[in-house]
Amino acid sequence: MADQVFGIVIVAIIFLQLFLGVYHHVRFIQDKPTSRRWFTHLHLWLGRSVIVAGLINAGFGLRQANVSWTYVGVWWAVCGVLALGYALMSLVTAGLRRRKAGEAFGNGQGPGFSPERYRTAESYEMATNWGNGPRRI
Repeated sequence: MADQVFGIVIVAIIFLQLFLGVYHHVRFIQDKPTSRRWFTHLHLWLGRSVIVAGLINAGFGLRQANVSWTYVGVWWAVCGVLALGYALMSLVTAGLRRRKAGEAFGNGQGPGFSPERYRTAESYEMATNWGNGPRRI
C-alpha cells in the first residue's frame, strides 16, 4: 500500500515539475536573466529528487510484487552506483564551473572584443568552394 501512495505522490510532484518548467521557460524568454532564479533551482532539484524517488519506488514495487531478494538487491546496487556516479559527476562539473567563473570565456569580454566589430559584422569570413575566395557574412 505504501508503494502505491508513494507512486501517487511522485506523479503529483511530476505535474508540479511540469508547471515549474513551463514557468521557468516563459520567464526566461521574457526577462533574459543572467543567473538562475529560485524557481529554476527548485525545478532542477525537484526533477533530480523525483528521479531518485522513482528509483526508490521501483525497488519497493519489486518487493511488493514478491520478486526474489536477489533481484531486489541487484536493483538497489545498480541504483546506488548510478546515484554515486551522478553525485561525483555533479561535484566535478561544479568544480569546473567554479574554476572557470573568473575566465573571460563565453561572455564577450575576452581579448579582442570590440562592440563595433561585431555590430558591423566584420568578425567572420567563410571560405567558399566556388572559386570566388572568402565571402563575408
